[in-house]
Amino acid sequence: MTLQITPYRAELSSDFAESWDQKVISLGGNVFHSFHWSLYSQADKPGSEIIFVELKNQNDELCCLSPLYLRKSSIPVLGKFRSTLQFDAPPCALNEDAKLEFLNQARNQFGNFIAKPEIRLGSFYAQSKIEQLEASVSRRRLEFPLKINEEAVEKKFSSRRKRQLNKSKKSSLEFLECDFEEGFSTLCRLQGRSNQRIAGRGGPSLAEIQESSRDRYSKFFNSGFLKFLGAKKDGSLEGLVLISFFANKAYYHQACHSDIGFASGSPTFLVKEAIELAKSKGTLEFNLGGTGEDARNPDSPEHGLWEFKKSFGSDEVELSDLNIPRSYLGSKPLVKKG
Repeated sequence: MTLQITPYRAELSSDFAESWDQKVISLGGNVFHSFHWSLYSQADKPGSEIIFVELKNQNDELCCLSPLYLRKSSIPVLGKFRSTLQFDAPPCALNEDAKLEFLNQARNQFGNFIAKPEIRLGSFYAQSKIEQLEASVSRRRLEFPLKINEEAVEKKFSSRRKRQLNKSKKSSLEFLECDFEEGFSTLCRLQGRSNQRIAGRGGPSLAEIQESSRDRYSKFFNSGFLKFLGAKKDGSLEGLVLISFFANKAYYHQACHSDIGFASGSPTFLVKEAIELAKSKGTLEFNLGGTGEDARNPDSPEHGLWEFKKSFGSDEVELSDLNIPRSYLGSKPLVKKG
């Protein structure tokens, strides 16, 4: 099998991006494998290089692929001795053998005979089938089932969500899909106040969205996957949620609300509208995002977030941090357990 490597550069054509995403879909991948997500995600990985990697068999048929983020030591002489390969999701593959071969070849390509790079595969549901893979439960993902009829959607909501939904109806909130300029400016305007409310409830301190992030968001938005969904009251946008749609799946990325929007029930209103939009698109799964492993604990900074996402009647999936440690002289190839 052969590894095909394409480092990201600004000159890569839209044809490459479209072709890449179609390959991701063909192997059952998700938005975290997509081309434009990679550009968006790199902003969280300073000093890293995006590399699009494919594994093909002897018949030139695609078996496995994934974008990865290569970070080398800041000391040039240690580059290939202290490198890290980071993934936002484990590679998508035809089978486990192809995934194993992909990771082995990537270790060899970006390491050398003295040192193999550390591999960080992200936090995802997985059973460890690789001997050297270290897995530790770290997060919980909440998913809303979309294979139910319209009448069953609200029945899954907790009594509190139903009250908030009634409040949004009495407040005459209007739903709209924003263009980029309106959506991004609203995100910058509302995010700070949302962060203050979260911190005031004992939640984590979050960074505000700055104008300097415009390019990052515009690249993801221009892919056509990301949507800015807004709640308007009396002609003003008072709530916003960012949802992406990719390969029959929807993903909840972030949200922000003014005090007026929050008091009018816009957090619940926008999730309900996002669910309806997802169902209208034939989406099969709505990923509401993750929380820390201890978020069920009332003392956890993320308890409010977990409670909010859980109160829609969503299902919990246990996630693991998947890592393959850096290894040195004489390290053996990755092998299957047993």
